[in-house]
Amino acid sequence: MKHLFLGKNWIKTGLKFGFLMFLIVGIAFAVLQGRMLSWQYLIINFVIMMLGGLVYGLLMKIYFTLTSRKK
Repeated sequence: MKHLFLGKNWIKTGLKFGFLMFLIVGIAFAVLQGRMLSWQYLIINFVIMMLGGLVYGLLMKIYFTLTSRKK
């Protein structure tokens, strides 16, 4: 799993995670709740989820970097 966050891979992994969050939280939950999906809602939600995914990727890169140094 560590290889997913080495080099610049953390960006790709974070964006994939953010897109998955967007599909599940942004679209699936909204549809299940019967909420109307406007373009504004989708764009704002997409940007927030992508930023969250990048933060996730960066934090996991930092975590794996620190834990690999301890060994």
